[in-house]
Amino acid sequence: MYIAFLINVISLHGGNNTHLGYVIFIMAGSELLIALIFPRLQARLGTRRLLVISTFFIFLKCLAILAAPNLLCVIVFQAIQMFGYGTYTLSSVHYVNSTTSNENKVRGQSLMMVCSTGIGGMLGSFFGGVMIDWKGIVAMMISSCICGFYFDTLCCGK
Repeated sequence: MYIAFLINVISLHGGNNTHLGYVIFIMAGSELLIALIFPRLQARLGTRRLLVISTFFIFLKCLAILAAPNLLCVIVFQAIQMFGYGTYTLSSVHYVNSTTSNENKVRGQSLMMVCSTGIGGMLGSFFGGVMIDWKGIVAMMISSCICGFYFDTLCCGK
């Protein structure tokens, strides 16, 4: 839900499309960095623990950006993406591979991506847009933080 409305957050702090470019660059760069160290993290912590850690950092990034006092903080906080979505993506791929049979690996990966990126992105964008139209970008960010905290708690409970 969050990436679709990032320009709204940047605009809220006085930024423009140039700042959005900086933000996306930092997000993508941080995801590349985690890809380099992921094998060591996975060996040390395990895939399941990394999934839980990633959900916490996704929540933390949302909370940090919600509390960001200025545009510079919004830009800098994008580096949290490394341990949030970057770690989630890699961990989820490894988790599906480790929990499905060889003949179902492609089906498992496809289903995971359809559910998380496809359906999750579609529903998140829809409800995020409705929330922005109804109460504004700050209300959408607060609701994202609440949902993130709730789902992080569910992940930690297992």
